[in-house]
Amino acid sequence: ISNKVAYHMPDQLVTMAGNNQLIKVSTLIILTLQNVSLILVMRYIRTRPGDMFFSSTAVVCSEVVKFFVSCGLVAWECGSMKSFSDFLIKNTYGDPIDCLKISVPAVIYVLQNNLLYVAISNLDAVTYQVTYQLKLLTTAFFSVIILRKALSKIQWVSLVALFAGVAIVQLQTVKHYNKVGVEQNPLLGLLAVVVACLMS
Repeated sequence: ISNKVAYHMPDQLVTMAGNNQLIKVSTLIILTLQNVSLILVMRYIRTRPGDMFFSSTAVVCSEVVKFFVSCGLVAWECGSMKSFSDFLIKNTYGDPIDCLKISVPAVIYVLQNNLLYVAISNLDAVTYQVTYQLKLLTTAFFSVIILRKALSKIQWVSLVALFAGVAIVQLQTVKHYNKVGVEQNPLLGLLAVVVACLMS
């Protein structure tokens, strides 16, 4: 029996590893499609003719939806409404200091989302996507300054190449005339993206 178990174990491990790899690849593809479609949809709705909604309204509505979805998932995990209410009371009124600590990045996140709407309203989708990758540079910068993390030479070269690529794209954007039917300000869009990257 022990020989049979030892014989079948590698096959089971290979199957589990294959399933994990499939889940990772599927998740990566879904997140990529979601990110690209989000930018394209945001760009379309911010440049279409007609009356325009306030970006703050869209941000608040999305946060409200995420709040109710999160509450639903937590309630499902708790198993009952009483356990769910006890969980909420314990983690809000029961620990106000920790709740205030969490509220700081939440407020920054709301401001960042508003800035991203300003950016996508003044930059085309490709320029916005490339420029927003500056968050990698700002994250690396703050990790070195605040966390004292050391970066290798290859990482520094990659970050410099990223910055150079963003600069080239921005120069081309400034020279390119506006083809959409709404007024745009590329410099305002660039400023909004940079501030959003600093907040990320």
